[in-house]
Amino acid sequence: MRVLVTKPDGTQVEVHLDQGFRFLGTETVDND
Repeated sequence: MRVLVTKPDGTQVEVHLDQGFRFLGTETVDND
């Protein structure tokens, strides 16, 4: 499952979760 999250600074990250809602990682276009 992929969830698009908007961070407070306005950038969007794609959060990857498995069916147990465990955190698998993110894809982002910026470097924090």
